[in-house]
Amino acid sequence: MRMCRDWVLFDGCKVFHHINIPHRVRNGDRFPVTFSSNNKTFVFNVREIVQVGNECWLQEQPNPDADPQLAVDTLVVSSCAPAP
Repeated sequence: MRMCRDWVLFDGCKVFHHINIPHRVRNGDRFPVTFSSNNKTFVFNVREIVQVGNECWLQEQPNPDADPQLAVDTLVVSSCAPAP
């Protein structure tokens, strides 16, 4: 998964391979996210889910243009599909 963060002084994206998220996620869900070798943890608030190809972008703020350059806190799930 790729996590993008918007910090006060800088923004950017980084790939993490060990981020656990719930099996099913919907708008409004909140779940803890632990990442990095230093085990940073925060609560991720899903405000919007955008499907781009076979990826799903879980975002903490709306991104109406689905712009990958917009530095909002985003978890990118590489293989996902809407629940039936």
